[in-house]
Amino acid sequence: MIRNFQVKYFLLALVICLAVFTGLFRVYQDRMIEKPIREQIIQSLKTDSVEVAKKDGVYTVEVKLKQAGDIKADYAVVEEAASKKIKEENYTISMVDHRTEKLQQDYDDLQLRIYEAMAKDNYLWLEEQIKSQALERKYQYKLYLDEDKLYLEIKNQDGFLYEVIDRPTVTKQLG
Repeated sequence: MIRNFQVKYFLLALVICLAVFTGLFRVYQDRMIEKPIREQIIQSLKTDSVEVAKKDGVYTVEVKLKQAGDIKADYAVVEEAASKKIKEENYTISMVDHRTEKLQQDYDDLQLRIYEAMAKDNYLWLEEQIKSQALERKYQYKLYLDEDKLYLEIKNQDGFLYEVIDRPTVTKQLG
């Protein structure tokens, strides 16, 4: 009887400890990782909301922007905030825009050309293609590149669309 009584208390203590440690870990994640990321982004960008969540070991930083700005600079702010607090590069960034059906269609019509330009490393041609379509369909655009990503912003009087696309890694052989 005494042995059975001790097992019950041991199991109860184990469950309580697990609950306390889980709660403390959640508080740590919120106060030391998620909240500082949210605060840094809110201070730097005009946002409707910033959500930071961890699911299946991967953080997602979702930023809903109020208005179009500079897509490359906005993304860099979010990237910097996330990389400071999430040490392992195990996170994704989602920039939520205010896209309309028309802007989505404009982007869909460009998509094949975007991937062709990335495959051929021909971004001047892509710039001409986007410029031509923008003049025809009456929208403004910004196209930026860096070593890792292609940034595209399309906007009109009704909304704006942001797309950040990973560029393929190209290795050149000498010979």
